[in-house]
Amino acid sequence: MEALRTPRYRIVLATSAANQIAVWTAYTAAIAGMLAAGMGVVELGLLSACWTLGMPIPVIAGGALTDRFGPSRVLLLGIAVQVGGILLMTLAFSGPAPALAPILLAAALIGGAEGFNSVSIQVLAGAVVPRSQMGSAIGSLLIATATGRIAGGLLIGPLVALVGIAPSFIVSLLFPATAVLLLRRLGRVAAIADEGAPAGSRLDLRPGARWLRSSPVAISVVLIGALMSLAVYSYFAPLPIVVARTLGSDAGAQGVAMALGGVAILAIGLSLGRILRRFGTGRVLIAGVFASAFFVAGLGLAESAAVAVVVLTLLPMCTNIQYATCNLLLQQLAPAAVRGRVLGLFTLTFVLLEPIGMAGVSALSQVAGEQIVLVGMGIVTTLSVGLIVLLRPAILRAGAAAPA
Repeated sequence: MEALRTPRYRIVLATSAANQIAVWTAYTAAIAGMLAAGMGVVELGLLSACWTLGMPIPVIAGGALTDRFGPSRVLLLGIAVQVGGILLMTLAFSGPAPALAPILLAAALIGGAEGFNSVSIQVLAGAVVPRSQMGSAIGSLLIATATGRIAGGLLIGPLVALVGIAPSFIVSLLFPATAVLLLRRLGRVAAIADEGAPAGSRLDLRPGARWLRSSPVAISVVLIGALMSLAVYSYFAPLPIVVARTLGSDAGAQGVAMALGGVAILAIGLSLGRILRRFGTGRVLIAGVFASAFFVAGLGLAESAAVAVVVLTLLPMCTNIQYATCNLLLQQLAPAAVRGRVLGLFTLTFVLLEPIGMAGVSALSQVAGEQIVLVGMGIVTTLSVGLIVLLRPAILRAGAAAPA
C-alpha cells in the first residue's frame, strides 16, 4: 500500500479506474445487447476475439511510443480511440436489429485503445513512485480493474433498464472524459532511463527483443503469458452462456457476474504488495496461474448459482494476479530504457494469441459443449505450467526481494 501514499500515484490510479469503468460498461452492454438480439456462443466468442484482435499493433506501437514520448501522451491517444469505438458501438445498437459487423469493428477499436493503455498505464504507475515501491504500484493497479468491474457491472443493469442499450454507451463516455481531466492534472511523466539507453532509437524494438532473448526467466514469463492467453483468458468466450445458465441472461445478471470478480480483485489489489514482499513475484505468479487453471475448470463444472458465484468471484482475481505479476516481473528485470518495449512485446504475444484461443474455444464449445472445453482448458494449463517450472525453476526465485 506504500504507493497509495504518493499523491501522483493516486491520480494515476483514479485515471486507470475511470478508464476501466468505461471499458467494462461498454463490454457488458455489448454482451447484453447481443443476447437480447438472440446471438449465441459463436457471436459472443467473436466479440471477445475482436476485442483482443485490435490490440497487437497498438500494443507494440504503444510500447515504443511510451519510451519515446512518455506514458501520459500515449494514454491520451488510447483514450481518444476508445471514445471512437464506444461511439461506433452506440450506432451499432441504435437500430431494432443490431448488425454483427459494426459491433465487431467497434470491439476491435476499443480493444486497440486498451492496447495503448495497457502498456502506458503500467509504465506510468512505475514512473511516478520510487523504484522500491514499484511492486506496490503495479499491484495496486488491480484496484482500478476491480473498480471498473464492480462499478461497470453494477451500473449496466439499472442503466439499460432506464435508458436502453445504445444510450448506455453514451453514458459510459463520462468516464474517459474524467480520465482525460485527471491526466491533465497529473502533467507529463517520462520513463526514466536509470540504467542508460541501449543502442538504437527509442522507436527501435530490437533492443527490447535482444534483452528478452538474453533473459531465460523473462522468456518463461512470456511463455506463461502466451499459455494463459490461449487456454485461460479464452473463458470470456463461453462465459456469458455459463452465466445465462446459472444466474440469468438479462443485463443485470451479466453485470453482476462482471462485478463479482471485481470484489476479489479489489481485495487482492489492496494486499498484493504485501504478498509480493512475503513470497516473491515469481512464486506469486506461478500460484496465480495454477489457481486460474483450477477455477477455469470449476467454471465448466458449475451447475448451481452458488458455485457459479464462487468461481466468478475468484477466477478473475487469479487471472489478474497472473497478469499483474507478469508485468511487474518484467519491469523489475528489464532496464528502464527498454521497459515500455519489453512490456509491449510481452503484451503483443498475449493479445495475438488470445483471439485465436477465443475463436477455438467458441468453435469447440459449439461442438462439445462449453463445460467439457473449460475443464480441458484447466487441465492443459496445469500440465503446461508445471512443465515450465520443472524446466526453469529459477522463475520461482525471481523477484524474491524488493529491488534496491
